[in-house]
Amino acid sequence: MAIVEMKKVFLIGMERDQEDILRYIQRFGRVEVSEIHPETDPLSEETIAVDAHTGLDRIQQRVDSVGAAISFLAPYTEKKSGFLTPKPVKTLEEMRTLVEEPGELMDIVDTVQGYTEILSEIRTKRLQYTNLLEQVIPWEAMDAPYGDIEATAHTQMAVGFIPQERWDALDRAGMPELVHIEQVGADQDAVCVFTAYHMDSDGEEWLKDAGFSRTAFSGLSDTAAAHIAQYREELKGLSEREESIQNQAKELADHLEGLQGLYDALSMELSKAQAVRRMRRTDTTFLLRGWIPAQLIEDFNDGLDKTAADIYVWYEEPAPDEEFPVLIDNPAVVQPFEFVTDLYSTPSPHGVDPNKIMAPFFFIFFGMMLSDGGYGAVLALVGGLALWKLRLKGGMARMAALLALGGISTLIWGALYGGWFGEWNFGGRVGPLWFNPMDDPIKTLIVCFAFGFIHVFVGMGVKAYQNIKAGRVLDALFDQGFWYVFLAGLVMLALPATATAGQFMAIGGALGLILTQGRKQEGIVKKLLSGVMSLYDTTGFLSDILSYSRLFALGLATGVIASVINQLAAMLGGSWYGVIMQVLILVGGHIFNILINLLGAFVHASRLQYIEFFGKFFEGGGKAFSPLSIQTKYVEVTDKKEAHAL
Repeated sequence: MAIVEMKKVFLIGMERDQEDILRYIQRFGRVEVSEIHPETDPLSEETIAVDAHTGLDRIQQRVDSVGAAISFLAPYTEKKSGFLTPKPVKTLEEMRTLVEEPGELMDIVDTVQGYTEILSEIRTKRLQYTNLLEQVIPWEAMDAPYGDIEATAHTQMAVGFIPQERWDALDRAGMPELVHIEQVGADQDAVCVFTAYHMDSDGEEWLKDAGFSRTAFSGLSDTAAAHIAQYREELKGLSEREESIQNQAKELADHLEGLQGLYDALSMELSKAQAVRRMRRTDTTFLLRGWIPAQLIEDFNDGLDKTAADIYVWYEEPAPDEEFPVLIDNPAVVQPFEFVTDLYSTPSPHGVDPNKIMAPFFFIFFGMMLSDGGYGAVLALVGGLALWKLRLKGGMARMAALLALGGISTLIWGALYGGWFGEWNFGGRVGPLWFNPMDDPIKTLIVCFAFGFIHVFVGMGVKAYQNIKAGRVLDALFDQGFWYVFLAGLVMLALPATATAGQFMAIGGALGLILTQGRKQEGIVKKLLSGVMSLYDTTGFLSDILSYSRLFALGLATGVIASVINQLAAMLGGSWYGVIMQVLILVGGHIFNILINLLGAFVHASRLQYIEFFGKFFEGGGKAFSPLSIQTKYVEVTDKKEAHAL
């Protein structure tokens, strides 16, 4: 359907033209450079692998260091980028100049790296001094220097802790003679004590029974107060040094935009270096292998002819079972829905692209689950504004467009249901274009099941299309056709006007399934048993249809929560602060309701595609097309020769 036909491209060029050719391929943006293994090398043993590791590692190191500098300086810049701030624009020539002549930018990167190391050292020392400070603060009242607390010829001296409850219950009357103990501080649930006792006394045993835990302060010689003052002075010095570094970083933050441009320019060079590593070469030439959309071959050749004179290019069809990168080409209105499929899996190159078929169902289901016209208008406005003001590309552009389309769908369903910011019909002044689901929930549920029935049947139809396209016409008849007849007959049985016809269809479909679903089994008994057991899959179909009740449940939840928010706000008022509270509740509550139900609508609309729809036909596991192209993070690159697009 929308999976683009791919061709293998082989290119032999002179080594002197390699850089110009790679620049052209990157600007063209529609050629994926793939690795050439010796066994697939069309020139056999005449080429060798390109030794590009040294250059690649060097560029990668520069990209990483510039990225680290950007992350370091970003908090210090006064020029903040808002959500609607467009990216700065640079030409390809400006990007090349940044790589070849970065000027002071690389010096700034080196300086920032030095700052990073200094700040890391400061953090380490701060942690060290903070820990030491916490250790000695409980002993601040002890005026004896730590260096003096040591044993003499006949006396033992020590400091340590006794649990508070043991200290309070201490039997001082039973304390042996020639033992001294006193409290010099407290630390959480323990008492800091100093003790001295004669070595011939029973002091050691008594202290042990009292719960005394000896502690040592290695490397400390002065009083606790002196060490506390020292550590605080060290911490103050570290803070001053850190502040000085931060002030210097604020000055360097003026170069942040230049560093961002350099980062993107180096990233472009890194992409080319990675492509070079996949190529092979001789002494004077290089060999490139890749994939290109078939319809772009002529345009690609025209550009190559203008880039280099000595060049040879040829193209090959992929082998019948060969896996090739998958590129999807859909109309602009369908492209936002590719975001949903990409979250699940890239289609198999030999399968079908589900996006054109899935898009209208996702559009409908999303709106049904959010189902508030006011909310839809807000989402459409936000998504449209993002597309208009921001130069979004790739996944971000598709996400914004999907938000806008989801808002339009929600607006439509809100009008059909008559729900606007939680108000139904506005007291009869604005009625629903169809019906109010709050007044007729059974009708709403029937509509949801009807959409589910159609959705599942379309998925089965896509599988039938795949079978017919592959020449398996009987499989389409047996595995999808008979199920169509059987399931449609069951539905018709429930309607009095079609019950008779439905009975014949259900019986005919069931007989067809019994006779064909076991055709791959050996023996008539196994074939018939497998056919009969296949009818059990009816429960799976019914389970799939019941899953669409979430369209009703989530839509109802959105309206009920919005209505409750309005009722809470209506309870306030009558004073200026009541009005302020009303505004806060209405704005905050509805924003919360939009966000939480936006997430719910997206997740459950996607789930219906992934489980109930894709499960009928989708073949994933493909590898997305990843061409050598201009990919930037901070700047938008423009050139007179724009990258080619399908």
